[in-house]
Amino acid sequence: MAKKKKKAAEAKEAKPAKKEEKGRYITGIVIAIIIIVVLILLLRSCMMKPEAAPVKPTGPQAPVTPAAPGPSAASEKPEEIKMCSIDNAIGYVPGTCAIGADKVSLTLKGQGVAGIQGVWFYMTDSDGKVNYWKDTTSGAQDANVVFSVPAKNIAEMLALPMKDGKACFNQRIYVVKASSCLR
Repeated sequence: MAKKKKKAAEAKEAKPAKKEEKGRYITGIVIAIIIIVVLILLLRSCMMKPEAAPVKPTGPQAPVTPAAPGPSAASEKPEEIKMCSIDNAIGYVPGTCAIGADKVSLTLKGQGVAGIQGVWFYMTDSDGKVNYWKDTTSGAQDANVVFSVPAKNIAEMLALPMKDGKACFNQRIYVVKASSCLR
């Protein structure tokens, strides 16, 4: 009889210990989840750098005449914005791309609120050389804009929407890949 009482007393003592272990385990899981969420939020805020605000000139300035809309060649890689907003998004209109002997014609659609402010084209030829082409033709939101880009022996072409004359790198789209238009 004494053994039964002793076992019953030990069992009662063991049950609260198991509850305490479960409580500690759950508390540990909750703390780990909170730490993970905080780390994710910190990483996202570090990755999203705000675009630099334009510097206002303080002295007298010569009047600036805007460039006429249309295509122009560029020999150097344009300045890029790594994170443009979705307002500058463009889309490729399937079936509108045609590769000719010395040019590529295609239609892009302004899918962002800002429409199309112009497009930078990055073209890689079969030798691996990258050429740049700037076209400042603009279009409203949901408007289709036809572009004609001079290109010979093209292997790959990217279209990057413009924002303030700079290329929006995160909004780029492939137009030509493996020497053929994407459908």
